[in-house]
Amino acid sequence: YDRDHLKNTASGEDSADRLWWFQVCSEVAYFQVAPQNDSIRSSKIDTRYHLDLCKDIFGDGVYPDVAATNLYYGGTKIAGSKIVFANGSQDPWRRASKQTSSPDMPSYIISCHNCGHGTDLRGCPQSPFCLEGDDRGCS
Repeated sequence: YDRDHLKNTASGEDSADRLWWFQVCSEVAYFQVAPQNDSIRSSKIDTRYHLDLCKDIFGDGVYPDVAATNLYYGGTKIAGSKIVFANGSQDPWRRASKQTSSPDMPSYIISCHNCGHGTDLRGCPQSPFCLEGDDRGCS
């Protein structure tokens, strides 16, 4: 949410955040807002906050068009081929991913036990450390 960082248009190893936010702001509107009750996330981080963030970073012309994105990519009936789906057991996105290959859409499914979406989501710490991972101690 660091606007100065996200406004930086220089290409480099720290560009991924800006690229992700451009996709959020122009295609998917995946705004992570606080639930109504019992949230550690501030209620000020709402849809309006995210729309203002998008406008501040990318200007007036960038606005999420989820319907157009779903139409272009096929929505829940993905219009694509040669797609690899990587599903980590600790990845919060795994349930939104394809879980099995099917005749109508053959897919490469890569499952990784105790892996996550980012380096901060690689599973819970184990004692003693187990290189292969062990989620029995995770909750």
